[in-house]
Amino acid sequence: MIFHSDPGEYTSADIDAVCARWKVLRSMGRVGSCLDHAVAEATLSTLKVEHVHRRQFRT
Repeated sequence: MIFHSDPGEYTSADIDAVCARWKVLRSMGRVGSCLDHAVAEATLSTLKVEHVHRRQFRT
């Protein structure tokens, strides 16, 4: 699993410890570069459109 966030969000030592415990890889864009995480955001957007928006949930 990869946990992607923007700089400044979820960068605490507590989050690092949780990710290390569960062997989650961290992904974070560089400050001032909007293209660093564009691929990750586009991929997640596609997954959401194809797997969430096309379903009807009971609740």
